[in-house]
Amino acid sequence: TITYRAEDAAGNAATCTFYIEVIDTEGPVIVCPGNEFTFATDYNECTWTAPHGMLSPLMANSNCPATISYDISGATTASGFGDASGQPFNLGTSQVVYTITDDADPTQIWSCSFNVTVLDQQPPMIATCPYSVEQTAPAGTCSATITLTLPDVSDNCTASPTITYMIYYSHYFGGQAGPFASTELEQVFPVGWNRVEWIVADDYGNTAFCSQSVQIEAPEPELYAGGNQSVCETAGSYTFSGAIAENVFNIQWVSLGSGSFTGEGTLTPTYTFSAEDILAGFAVIDMMATNCYGYEEYDMMFLYISKQPIANAGQDATICEGEDFVLTGAAANHYESVIWTSSGDGTFNNEYALNPTYSPGSADIASGVATLTLTAIPASGSACDPAISTMTLTINPAISIAVGTITPTQCNVSVGQVFLTSSDGSDITLMGVGTQSSPATFSGLSAGYYTAVTTGACPGEASFNIINTNSTLAAT
Repeated sequence: TITYRAEDAAGNAATCTFYIEVIDTEGPVIVCPGNEFTFATDYNECTWTAPHGMLSPLMANSNCPATISYDISGATTASGFGDASGQPFNLGTSQVVYTITDDADPTQIWSCSFNVTVLDQQPPMIATCPYSVEQTAPAGTCSATITLTLPDVSDNCTASPTITYMIYYSHYFGGQAGPFASTELEQVFPVGWNRVEWIVADDYGNTAFCSQSVQIEAPEPELYAGGNQSVCETAGSYTFSGAIAENVFNIQWVSLGSGSFTGEGTLTPTYTFSAEDILAGFAVIDMMATNCYGYEEYDMMFLYISKQPIANAGQDATICEGEDFVLTGAAANHYESVIWTSSGDGTFNNEYALNPTYSPGSADIASGVATLTLTAIPASGSACDPAISTMTLTINPAISIAVGTITPTQCNVSVGQVFLTSSDGSDITLMGVGTQSSPATFSGLSAGYYTAVTTGACPGEASFNIINTNSTLAAT
């Protein structure tokens, strides 16, 4: 309101009044900092808080006093006055609306808006990766069953991150397996160094990794071919026993000789030796197998092949009572020693000699026969049996000639006579005179010394004198 007053010198005054009204017709203006903003969550937080001035309006202008306010909707709900910087924003997209309002005229307003998107880009946290595992595989195997433990994990936005894992097997086994869920913790690991890669993922695609080693030691391999063995050539083959193969696989037997195997993939193969093996007297045998690491294990043994002794006591023979017998026809091979035995009561001059002399005993003579046995004994350690051969020695009884009555001769007249009888009834030959059946009478004999013999295997013999009349007869 404006009042004018006029006054003259006499003090007379007059006034008039009029009104001036000022109207604000200029609205306020506000400009947002942009249209779209994307930020990662703050470290170890599931929100993003705008730093000071980060979200301030680029311009807020009013010719008259005005108030700035903001409203946030969407993933984040908030409102306030002034700058929205410093306000925590949740994951997702939030819309920020700035409004400037003329204080004198609330109808004079201006608004702008922009989006703030907050992303979780922080990988999960693995506080503790499982410790390395070292274990020996059970006997007879090349692997061990291990129950794994989960890593200790956390995440800024996901309460329970997803845990999976991959297995990268040792180079002895090769390959990989997985991914496995956190509920599948029992796994079989081969020998060697295996690697478990743990994978931790949150709900927003962020992952973290850590590695755990699983070292499986192979059990100590044991391979034993059974030690050196002996076999006789007559067996033709040898079946192994006593071999040991622990913690190895793919058993194989081979010979450095020229024989052949059957069942060479087992602990009890059979080796058929060759003529060359027999001639050499042995075969070198190798037992081979593969250990858990893929390397070959070996054990060697000698298979000694003994020659079978051969004995030949000789042909059957016949001797006469009172004679000794020399075993010249006996022979033997591949022996260490020999020994002779008799079925009767005779004696050998050396029963350990190959060609001894045998003297029949009275029982031998009485029975008329003795069985002589030659035993060829193999060398010590030989697997062969002794060789045995027999021969029959027939002992014919001695034949005697009984000299009976002797008739002397006379001078110049051959009238001597003798009566002879053989003990076995065989013919009797009077040397220079003739042969007669027993009993025999030889006549017409002149004086002299006579010898009579029998025929047969063991001839008897007797001698006597024919003398002239009145001479004494002596017979032997």
